[in-house]
Amino acid sequence: MKSGARADQVDILMQTGLNSHQAAIYGALIKIGQKPAGVIARSAGISRPLAYKALGELEAMTLVKKHDAPGKVAEFSAAHPIKLQDLASERFETARRAKESTESALSALISDFTKISGQPGVRILQGPQGVKDLYADILRERQPIMLIRSPDDKSHPEVAALIEDQIKKQVGLGIHVQAITPLAADTPKKQVEKDSSRLMTRRIIPLDKFSIPAQVIIYANKVSITAFDTSLMTTIIENSTIAQTFRVIFKYLWNAASLEHEVMKQLITRNEK
Repeated sequence: MKSGARADQVDILMQTGLNSHQAAIYGALIKIGQKPAGVIARSAGISRPLAYKALGELEAMTLVKKHDAPGKVAEFSAAHPIKLQDLASERFETARRAKESTESALSALISDFTKISGQPGVRILQGPQGVKDLYADILRERQPIMLIRSPDDKSHPEVAALIEDQIKKQVGLGIHVQAITPLAADTPKKQVEKDSSRLMTRRIIPLDKFSIPAQVIIYANKVSITAFDTSLMTTIIENSTIAQTFRVIFKYLWNAASLEHEVMKQLITRNEK
């Protein structure tokens, strides 16, 4: 019977990123202490060649230390288990960087695919992370934005914080925004006065006439729709025809709202006095 790590311990070790042989060897070393490779292999229940291979890999990860003494068989010992936390952190950081690199390349790949195939690219993103991914894509495109705002974005405090940070980044990149904002008559005048510094022009329309539950952003050849219900789902459609259709709709709404916008501005000014 093996005297090495239990099966559940091996499973836990594998969750840190070790393969089955590495996990069995490290688990065995934790239990039996410093020993030669042959003893470790028997304790782990794997062949000696596989044990030597796993020991070499673990040594490269600094999870195992090799002890050489003149005239004696080399022995191996396990590093402190806290090293597993360091290993997991390194793997997490590597995965994070890989995700960012993939996100950066994804926009260009989808664009090239759409041009060749004619098929619209559709991405469905969930939760606050989905909003973050949308905002990152907007920054990568660096194109002017048409925004039809939903007042329901206030129902997600975490999104409100993302919006403020996104506005700063967009200003830094010189991204201009046209926004149709259905806001109440008591909207603070100082909020509208920030528009110039935020590279924004807007049309204000009454909340009771345009209280939409999803927000629309048109940028580059893409349209994003974020539904601010409990699931917080964002859909990004990349297709030049669809984007152009939404631009035409936006421009029509923009021009149609010009009179109401002036009325709303007067109400805002009056309420500030």
